[in-house]
Amino acid sequence: MYEAPEGWEPAGGMSVGPDGTHGTLVERRGETSRLRMVALAQGAARTVVEAGFAMSAPMARPMRAQILYRQGSEGCGW
Repeated sequence: MYEAPEGWEPAGGMSVGPDGTHGTLVERRGETSRLRMVALAQGAARTVVEAGFAMSAPMARPMRAQILYRQGSEGCGW
């Protein structure tokens, strides 16, 4: 379905959007994390946001307009 690109590793979990067409996941490379949205039918991925801190527990909101995630052990970001 989807494999992290070379140099990146899966980290922090994943979720499937309410319509079942996209998955949202976290990848990590060193201290950098990024949220990726993957079209489940094609396996095509795009980076939503990349940051220099740990992200985890991504959850897409309906219509994929926003993504909720945990920032390290701090709480949530949008």
